[in-house]
Amino acid sequence: MRLYKQVMGCVLALQFNPRPHHCKRIGLGYRVDSGEYRIFYLVDVEEQRVSVPLIGKRSDDEIYKLARRLGLL
Repeated sequence: MRLYKQVMGCVLALQFNPRPHHCKRIGLGYRVDSGEYRIFYLVDVEEQRVSVPLIGKRSDDEIYKLARRLGLL
């Protein structure tokens, strides 16, 4: 439950600041780390919308493999 709150807190904070100082541009979107999880998200400036297609563990590269399969990288 603690990890869920930590990750969701980070995701919800993105709606107020979609490009925090610790984010990194990756392919079509951005990534930010929250504890042991990596959050990959897209920012649509015109629609003023942030979408989060992927959340995964930082310890493996599975999130990047999936992002490539989805055409996000």
